[in-house]
Amino acid sequence: MRGSKTREIDKNIVYSLNDTAEWQSALDAFGSTDIYFSWQYHHLCQIDTGREARAFYASDGENRLFFPFLLKQIEGTAFHDFETCYGYSGPLSNTTDSEILEKLWRPFFDWCETAGIIAGFIRCHPLLSTENFLPDSFTQK
Repeated sequence: MRGSKTREIDKNIVYSLNDTAEWQSALDAFGSTDIYFSWQYHHLCQIDTGREARAFYASDGENRLFFPFLLKQIEGTAFHDFETCYGYSGPLSNTTDSEILEKLWRPFFDWCETAGIIAGFIRCHPLLSTENFLPDSFTQK
């Protein structure tokens, strides 16, 4: 029998606003009703900022990670950056185990590399302590 730390990622996807039902379903798995994670709030932020609303979701069947963000092409280049919406969002997860989080975040890092994303800025939710869901390799000490 394999332990949860050795489970393979069985699902990873980056949602857009064309995938609102899937975005909502992924968010519902966390029981979160906080507006800062919703596709509706990200839609408003997309209108306000001109950045594309996206959400990354990964699961190994037991552990889950959800991360909404805004994507923008860097003017005059083929590269992009991302940031979380103004306010308090950041990632959501049902684990704080650093080894599992590194594994759940790996497909996002791979996607960023493929998509030409060279920088990101994450605002964390102070009441939900979403900084606890960032991988060690993502945090600045």
